[in-house]
Amino acid sequence: MNKLTLLATLAKNVGIGCADNLSLGMASAFKNTINEIAEGTKVTNEALYYMQVKTFLETVDLDQHEVDQFFQENPYHLKLGMEIFKILEQTVVDEQAKMLARAFSCKVRNNYSELSEFDKDIFIIKNMDKHLLNMFKQFGQKPDKNDFQGISIKHLEYLDLVRIPDPLMWSDSNILQKYQISEVGLQFYNRILKNL
Repeated sequence: MNKLTLLATLAKNVGIGCADNLSLGMASAFKNTINEIAEGTKVTNEALYYMQVKTFLETVDLDQHEVDQFFQENPYHLKLGMEIFKILEQTVVDEQAKMLARAFSCKVRNNYSELSEFDKDIFIIKNMDKHLLNMFKQFGQKPDKNDFQGISIKHLEYLDLVRIPDPLMWSDSNILQKYQISEVGLQFYNRILKNL
Protein backbone atom coordinates (compact mmCIF):
# COMPACT_ATOMS: atom_id res chain seq x y z
CA MET A 1 0.00 0.00 0.00
CA ASN A 2 1.55 3.29 -1.00
CA LYS A 3 1.67 6.35 1.26
CA LEU A 4 -1.16 8.17 -0.55
CA THR A 5 -3.56 5.24 -0.25
CA LEU A 6 -2.70 4.81 3.40
CA LEU A 7 -3.16 8.54 4.01
CA ALA A 8 -6.52 8.56 2.19
CA THR A 9 -7.77 5.54 4.20
CA LEU A 10 -6.61 7.13 7.45
CA ALA A 11 -8.25 10.45 6.60
CA LYS A 12 -11.54 8.75 5.72
CA ASN A 13 -11.70 6.75 8.92
CA VAL A 14 -10.56 9.66 11.10
CA GLY A 15 -13.18 11.80 9.36
CA ILE A 16 -15.92 9.27 10.17
CA GLY A 17 -14.59 9.03 13.76
CA CYS A 18 -14.77 12.82 14.16
CA ALA A 19 -18.22 12.90 12.56
CA ASP A 20 -19.37 10.13 14.92
CA ASN A 21 -18.16 12.09 17.94
CA LEU A 22 -19.97 15.22 16.79
CA SER A 23 -23.16 13.44 15.71
CA LEU A 24 -23.35 10.76 18.41
CA GLY A 25 -22.58 7.91 15.97
CA MET A 26 -24.92 9.02 13.16
CA ALA A 27 -22.17 9.11 10.51
CA SER A 28 -21.32 5.42 10.97
CA ALA A 29 -25.00 4.51 11.13
CA PHE A 30 -25.63 6.41 7.90
CA LYS A 31 -22.65 4.72 6.19
CA ASN A 32 -23.78 1.27 7.38
CA THR A 33 -27.34 1.93 6.16
CA ILE A 34 -26.08 2.87 2.70
CA ASN A 35 -23.94 -0.29 2.59
CA GLU A 36 -26.92 -2.46 3.62
CA ILE A 37 -29.15 -0.87 0.98
CA ALA A 38 -26.47 -1.41 -1.68
CA GLU A 39 -26.08 -5.06 -0.66
CA GLY A 40 -29.86 -5.62 -0.63
CA THR A 41 -30.17 -4.08 -4.08
CA LYS A 42 -27.40 -6.32 -5.40
CA VAL A 43 -29.09 -9.44 -4.03
CA THR A 44 -32.47 -8.39 -5.47
CA ASN A 45 -30.97 -7.71 -8.90
CA GLU A 46 -29.23 -11.08 -8.91
CA ALA A 47 -32.45 -12.86 -7.96
CA LEU A 48 -34.36 -11.06 -10.72
CA TYR A 49 -31.66 -11.99 -13.25
CA TYR A 50 -31.80 -15.66 -12.28
CA MET A 51 -35.59 -15.63 -12.58
CA GLN A 52 -35.30 -14.09 -16.07
CA VAL A 53 -32.75 -16.73 -17.11
CA LYS A 54 -35.03 -19.47 -15.76
CA THR A 55 -37.99 -18.07 -17.73
CA PHE A 56 -35.82 -17.83 -20.87
CA LEU A 57 -34.62 -21.42 -20.55
CA GLU A 58 -38.14 -22.72 -19.87
CA THR A 59 -39.49 -20.88 -22.92
CA VAL A 60 -36.78 -21.56 -25.49
CA ASP A 61 -38.06 -24.26 -27.83
CA LEU A 62 -34.83 -25.92 -28.94
CA ASP A 63 -33.22 -29.26 -28.37
CA GLN A 64 -29.57 -29.61 -27.33
CA HIS A 65 -28.45 -30.71 -30.80
CA GLU A 66 -29.85 -27.54 -32.43
CA VAL A 67 -28.13 -25.31 -29.89
CA ASP A 68 -24.78 -27.14 -30.16
CA GLN A 69 -24.88 -26.98 -33.96
CA PHE A 70 -25.79 -23.27 -33.91
CA PHE A 71 -22.83 -22.39 -31.68
CA GLN A 72 -20.40 -24.55 -33.66
CA GLU A 73 -21.35 -23.03 -37.03
CA ASN A 74 -19.88 -19.61 -36.40
CA PRO A 75 -17.90 -17.93 -33.59
CA TYR A 76 -20.32 -14.98 -33.85
CA HIS A 77 -23.09 -17.23 -32.58
CA LEU A 78 -21.29 -17.84 -29.28
CA LYS A 79 -20.96 -14.07 -28.83
CA LEU A 80 -24.66 -13.71 -29.68
CA GLY A 81 -25.54 -16.23 -26.97
CA MET A 82 -23.56 -14.22 -24.43
CA GLU A 83 -25.25 -11.01 -25.61
CA ILE A 84 -28.67 -12.58 -25.06
CA PHE A 85 -27.78 -13.31 -21.43
CA LYS A 86 -26.46 -9.77 -21.01
CA ILE A 87 -29.79 -8.45 -22.34
CA LEU A 88 -31.63 -10.70 -19.88
CA GLU A 89 -29.72 -8.90 -17.13
CA GLN A 90 -31.40 -5.65 -18.22
CA THR A 91 -34.97 -6.98 -18.42
CA VAL A 92 -37.56 -6.89 -15.65
CA VAL A 93 -40.71 -8.21 -17.32
CA ASP A 94 -41.12 -12.01 -17.62
CA GLU A 95 -42.59 -11.56 -21.08
CA GLN A 96 -39.32 -9.96 -22.21
CA ALA A 97 -37.45 -13.15 -21.27
CA LYS A 98 -40.06 -15.21 -23.12
CA MET A 99 -39.85 -12.97 -26.19
CA LEU A 100 -36.04 -13.20 -26.16
CA ALA A 101 -36.35 -16.99 -26.04
CA ARG A 102 -38.69 -16.92 -29.05
CA ALA A 103 -36.37 -14.59 -30.98
CA PHE A 104 -33.36 -16.78 -30.15
CA SER A 105 -35.25 -19.91 -31.26
CA CYS A 106 -36.16 -18.20 -34.53
CA LYS A 107 -32.52 -17.18 -35.04
CA VAL A 108 -31.24 -20.71 -34.39
CA ARG A 109 -33.80 -22.12 -36.86
CA ASN A 110 -32.96 -19.48 -39.51
CA ASN A 111 -36.48 -18.01 -39.45
CA TYR A 112 -35.07 -14.55 -40.15
CA SER A 113 -34.37 -13.64 -43.76
CA GLU A 114 -31.94 -10.92 -42.65
CA LEU A 115 -29.87 -10.29 -39.53
CA SER A 116 -31.46 -6.84 -39.31
CA GLU A 117 -34.88 -8.45 -38.64
CA PHE A 118 -33.46 -10.26 -35.61
CA ASP A 119 -31.73 -7.07 -34.44
CA LYS A 120 -35.00 -5.14 -34.82
CA ASP A 121 -36.88 -7.77 -32.78
CA ILE A 122 -34.25 -7.53 -30.01
CA PHE A 123 -34.51 -3.73 -30.05
CA ILE A 124 -38.29 -3.92 -29.72
CA ILE A 125 -38.09 -6.47 -26.89
CA LYS A 126 -35.59 -4.38 -24.95
CA ASN A 127 -37.87 -1.33 -25.20
CA MET A 128 -41.14 -3.01 -24.24
CA ASP A 129 -42.59 -2.55 -20.80
CA LYS A 130 -45.69 -4.36 -19.53
CA HIS A 131 -48.06 -1.56 -20.56
CA LEU A 132 -46.75 -1.31 -24.14
CA LEU A 133 -46.71 -5.07 -24.47
CA ASN A 134 -50.35 -5.42 -23.37
CA MET A 135 -51.38 -2.57 -25.64
CA PHE A 136 -49.62 -4.06 -28.64
CA LYS A 137 -51.07 -7.52 -27.93
CA GLN A 138 -54.54 -5.97 -28.07
CA PHE A 139 -53.60 -4.26 -31.31
CA GLY A 140 -52.27 -7.52 -32.78
CA GLN A 141 -55.39 -9.46 -31.82
CA LYS A 142 -57.73 -6.81 -33.22
CA PRO A 143 -55.82 -4.93 -35.93
CA ASP A 144 -59.00 -3.14 -37.05
CA LYS A 145 -59.47 -1.61 -33.57
CA ASN A 146 -57.45 1.56 -33.80
CA ASP A 147 -58.77 3.99 -31.22
CA PHE A 148 -55.59 4.07 -29.13
CA GLN A 149 -54.35 7.49 -28.15
CA GLY A 150 -51.68 9.18 -26.11
CA ILE A 151 -48.00 8.76 -25.53
CA SER A 152 -48.14 4.94 -25.48
CA ILE A 153 -49.25 4.77 -29.11
CA LYS A 154 -46.38 7.11 -29.97
CA HIS A 155 -43.97 4.64 -28.35
CA LEU A 156 -45.40 1.83 -30.46
CA GLU A 157 -45.06 4.07 -33.51
CA TYR A 158 -41.42 4.81 -32.55
CA LEU A 159 -40.77 1.06 -32.35
CA ASP A 160 -42.25 0.80 -35.88
CA LEU A 161 -44.99 -1.53 -34.66
CA VAL A 162 -47.87 0.73 -35.74
CA ARG A 163 -48.27 3.45 -38.32
CA ILE A 164 -50.72 6.05 -39.53
CA PRO A 165 -51.68 5.29 -43.14
CA ASP A 166 -53.55 8.51 -43.91
CA PRO A 167 -55.09 10.98 -41.51
CA LEU A 168 -58.83 11.35 -41.96
CA MET A 169 -60.09 14.92 -41.97
CA TRP A 170 -63.17 15.84 -40.01
CA SER A 171 -65.46 18.64 -41.11
CA ASP A 172 -64.45 20.86 -38.19
CA SER A 173 -60.79 20.48 -39.32
CA ASN A 174 -59.74 18.26 -36.38
CA ILE A 175 -57.58 15.38 -37.49
CA LEU A 176 -58.43 11.89 -36.34
CA GLN A 177 -55.40 9.64 -36.62
CA LYS A 178 -56.24 6.00 -37.22
CA TYR A 179 -53.35 3.70 -36.41
CA GLN A 180 -52.74 0.42 -38.16
CA ILE A 181 -50.36 -2.35 -37.34
CA SER A 182 -47.26 -1.94 -39.53
CA GLU A 183 -45.58 -4.67 -41.56
CA VAL A 184 -42.79 -4.83 -38.94
CA GLY A 185 -45.44 -5.01 -36.20
CA LEU A 186 -47.31 -7.80 -37.95
CA GLN A 187 -44.11 -9.83 -38.43
CA PHE A 188 -43.11 -9.23 -34.79
CA TYR A 189 -46.57 -10.23 -33.55
CA ASN A 190 -46.69 -13.43 -35.63
CA ARG A 191 -43.08 -14.43 -34.98
CA ILE A 192 -42.70 -13.49 -31.31
CA LEU A 193 -45.97 -12.66 -29.54
CA LYS A 194 -48.60 -14.91 -31.05
CA ASN A 195 -49.55 -17.63 -28.56
CA LEU A 196 -46.97 -16.41 -26.03
